Amino acid sequence: SSVVASIEARPECLDEFVDGIRADARASLHDERGCLRFDVHQEPATPTRFLSHEVPVDADACHRAHRSALHHA
Repeated sequence: SSVVASIEARPECLDEFVDGIRADARASLHDERGCLRFDVHQEPATPTRFLSHEVPVDADACHRAHRSALHHA
């Protein structure tokens, strides 16, 4: 199973959002034991639209890891 999220960033915060979502993806892979993969895609035609795709070991691992990860505190 995987977790997919569609995200719309505010244009005036785009650079800050990109930095934040990249840091979140790196931290998820590094800090969350149940996270196998975390990809973020930016839509070329509409650069404020993003799709994140996370692959956890299982749904419970994903939920527990998110709640306990320092980068989500």
